Amino acid sequence: MLEGDLVEAIRSPALRRLVAYWRQRHAPDGGLPSRPDIDPADFVWLLGRVFLIDVLRPESPGGPGLDFRFRLFGSQMAQVYGGDLTGRRLSEIDDREFAAALRPDYLGVVETARPSHRQGALEWMGRGFIGYERVLLPLAGPAARVDMLLGATVYDLPENGARGGR
Repeated sequence: MLEGDLVEAIRSPALRRLVAYWRQRHAPDGGLPSRPDIDPADFVWLLGRVFLIDVLRPESPGGPGLDFRFRLFGSQMAQVYGGDLTGRRLSEIDDREFAAALRPDYLGVVETARPSHRQGALEWMGRGFIGYERVLLPLAGPAARVDMLLGATVYDLPENGARGGR
């Protein structure tokens, strides 16, 4: 679970609302929610900024390590990134620097089964930097291990005003 101070660190009301939703969906025994526990219709107000990632585990011991496939990549995220990553693996993304920056956060959530929060700035299509804030929330599969990530990113896009993307 998110520690109280980490929850307090989330500035975006939309991300706080998503984290509250995720917490409400925990299993009765306190285990992580699973994909069937999550209904995107419950957060349509955030869908353009939501992503779902499948955790792809090696098929054989000694094979390649974990990989991640974007099952859903929100439309606002595609606008900021410059393309839709739905269906693509992290290992297939042409922007290796971008993929390398994401991988440790994704691995951390899978390995710890704990949410992650990050905020900062990123270069936006060669037009300067924009602020962003992101949460990653683990979802459990049948074996009670993390097999999917639910995430959302909000951006401070110029056309949205200083905080309009939040």
